[in-house]
Amino acid sequence: MRPLLTFNIYIWGVFIILIYIMMGFWKTSFFITHDLFYQSFSEQVDSESIDKFYSNYINNRWIGIVGIPLITILRVVYTSIALLLGDFFSDNQIGFKACFNISIKAEFAFLLLALTSLILIEFVWHIKTIDELSLVPFSLNHYWCNVNTPIWSKALLSYISLWELIYIILITNFLGFYNMKSWYSNLLFTITTYGIALLFWIILLTYLSITLT
Repeated sequence: MRPLLTFNIYIWGVFIILIYIMMGFWKTSFFITHDLFYQSFSEQVDSESIDKFYSNYINNRWIGIVGIPLITILRVVYTSIALLLGDFFSDNQIGFKACFNISIKAEFAFLLLALTSLILIEFVWHIKTIDELSLVPFSLNHYWCNVNTPIWSKALLSYISLWELIYIILITNFLGFYNMKSWYSNLLFTITTYGIALLFWIILLTYLSITLT
């Protein structure tokens, strides 16, 4: 793990953003098709409306691709702030630069998620609706989600996943290179900082889902 942590932070940041953009372009260009729109909305609206939806999607899909770097940066900064707040009250402060480096290098977990999702969609899953494209593999949402699952619960079920576990483990390991504390001590620190921040984020998403649906 040390080589990843010591890898140039700017090169790493550009690398993961480019990978995300390429995968986003691939998904929006080759998976979200006109037929998929019909399969997703044919029971809700007429064919003319579906044609308009698809046309609007084609004209504006670049917005989603451009938004990928912004979402990535916000996630890294959000985690960095959570770690920094805990670091401020710790007895062995490592500073924002270290917290940011840990956060962006731990992004490796979500890079694995994106790659795994793309591979499964391409070769394993048989996608029938647009909603299925957003399923997080190896998450509770993946295994338990069905037509009767409330929309508001999907955020919670998506975040309870293998990838969040890997993310937490990476942060825990990376912290050890800076503060020289025990693994279990750093795990507790990660859970009480990033874990609480994640819980707050899930509650916010759940509230918005309930409010808007």
